[in-house]
Amino acid sequence: MSWADYGFPDVTMITNYTAMKALHAAFRERLIHTRYYDNSESYTPDFFKLASSNTHPYILPQGWDIPSRQILVENASIYMGLNYINQFIDLDVPIDPLGESEPGYPEQQPKLFLNENIEIKKIIEERDTTGLGYVRQGERMLPEWSKTWIQQRYLAYNLTRLLQVPLVLTVCYGSGSSQYGGNAQDAFNDAKANATTLTFSTCEFSLEIGSIDRGASMFTNIRKTKSIYGIYYSCELYRVLKIDIDYGRFPSFLGLPSYLYVSAIQTDLLGDTLVFDNHGFPIREGVGLFTKINLPWENFDIAPPNMGLTEGNIGYWVRGAHWLAWQNYWQYGVVDASSWFDFYDDVDNP
Repeated sequence: MSWADYGFPDVTMITNYTAMKALHAAFRERLIHTRYYDNSESYTPDFFKLASSNTHPYILPQGWDIPSRQILVENASIYMGLNYINQFIDLDVPIDPLGESEPGYPEQQPKLFLNENIEIKKIIEERDTTGLGYVRQGERMLPEWSKTWIQQRYLAYNLTRLLQVPLVLTVCYGSGSSQYGGNAQDAFNDAKANATTLTFSTCEFSLEIGSIDRGASMFTNIRKTKSIYGIYYSCELYRVLKIDIDYGRFPSFLGLPSYLYVSAIQTDLLGDTLVFDNHGFPIREGVGLFTKINLPWENFDIAPPNMGLTEGNIGYWVRGAHWLAWQNYWQYGVVDASSWFDFYDDVDNP
């Protein structure tokens, strides 16, 4: 079944009940729990209820509710929500994905995720030809429901196609030092030899992962130390070796176009400044700038920084929030689910 099977996009001659059945089916497709996908439950479309105040572009079965937050990570172990990237976002301007105000950001900066009351409402208003603007309805389905409202819900659903899903990261972390009289290369080689490799999903959490996880960051920290016995060098390194979608949890998404949206910052967890060096990872420098990278991405060659092995803290960190061993990084795995949805029409270009 598809939109066309229910009479869309022209809803003039169809009943509200028929329209709501289509909207309900489209909702079910987009109700994707980010720890697993389960479409086995059966819902009856006899009575419907809107999410309160049109907070979301979703029609809910009677008695259902969904999380009100647009942020996917609720805490360290629960990874849930309905999150779709704004496909119209300009990645060449600073973006604040979480809707928070931080130093260095302009006021009213665009948001990375679609929000019903901001981005979707604006698109609906810009495309309105009826003069009614953004239409809100009562919570119960009634015969006099506006056809304009139904068409606006059709537009809102079809805008949600770039779905955020968990990532799988393979990373390595190592530290080492040279002998007295050695050099930075000796320390780097020792850190490589001692490196620990770890593969994990971004929706997993454990003390082991938390002790190593720095997200999609990359850095090389070279220190020169003088003592009564001579000079030696120490090195700490962190590398991302591979990034991909967590297909173990979402095998149905294998083969869909997939991306990483990621934003860098030049201070580490302790606030120390890094000299920017992307270590061969195609991430951009700039406060609030996001980079869109095709997935999968991998590079298992633990090479020195682009600028070479120089003394100091070199690299970048992925921006995010940190609390003890828990990290919430601004790195978002995304699949274009438009071809996976049965109920999808291309409305990006009116």
